[in-house]
Amino acid sequence: MKIAYKIGLALVGVFLLWVATLTVSSYLAFSNLCGEESLERVEGSDYVAELYERGCGATTRYAYHVNVHKKGGSLKAGLFSSGTITSGEVFTSERLPVEITWVGPKLLRIETTDNSAIHNRYAPAIDGIQVELVAHHLPPLNRN
Repeated sequence: MKIAYKIGLALVGVFLLWVATLTVSSYLAFSNLCGEESLERVEGSDYVAELYERGCGATTRYAYHVNVHKKGGSLKAGLFSSGTITSGEVFTSERLPVEITWVGPKLLRIETTDNSAIHNRYAPAIDGIQVELVAHHLPPLNRN
């Protein structure tokens, strides 16, 4: 009876170890589905604004986003964020061009020609930094 109990306990232990290994390996394989690439970095007096390109695979469009952080700091993808950098994100668009300019120590201007800029995510302020969005709307195409 004691041998059967020990064998059963060992089998339960092996099964639990297998489940834990499968869980951890699945998380590591699928947690960084997106990639971030810094396209532009513009330094202000105390803060940095960065334009990133986010790619999350062949079935999704690229996203372009602007993040703000203090000088000397850096932005990293969160542990459970699918590989995306969302800390300090103040603007997101599906199209380029996006131009970022510091027009004052605490004023960041973001300019875009994206006609759908009204649909983009935009935060007018973060950490005492004011963010101004300027959307230069392009005229519709002449199809004549």
